[in-house]
Amino acid sequence: MSQFDAIATISPLPAKFDRCVELLTAFALSVQEHELGCLRFQLHRRFDITLNGTSDPMEGKLSIDLINLETYVDRAAFDQHVQTNAFKTLVEKLTEEKVLREELVIMGAEPLAGFGSRLLGLQLAPLKVTIASSKVISGEQEGTA
Repeated sequence: MSQFDAIATISPLPAKFDRCVELLTAFALSVQEHELGCLRFQLHRRFDITLNGTSDPMEGKLSIDLINLETYVDRAAFDQHVQTNAFKTLVEKLTEEKVLREELVIMGAEPLAGFGSRLLGLQLAPLKVTIASSKVISGEQEGTA
């Protein structure tokens, strides 16, 4: 079995943007705490990028649309995710409170090219701390024992 990626697009009503983010933030915390098969669950605010020769290609117009990037250990973990009470409660609240202007869309995504992260193979060196004015040995300052 291989990793499974999903992309959710969430389109809240302008007046309900803050409530939508609040609901999704609480849901993300629940996923982090209870769904060990979920490797990544990140909510993003979409913005448009204009590549018109300006000095800053990241200049973009903020949108009220949200995108959630999700990665699971496998498809079964995603299937379990959408069956949780937390997910069902989220969908109920989004519907009952009329938070969305368009239907929630969740798409599976299959990687075809590129790489996921340069951080995967990165090994961090142990932290070495040096204190110039006082040296600590076994929890006691040198010269006091």
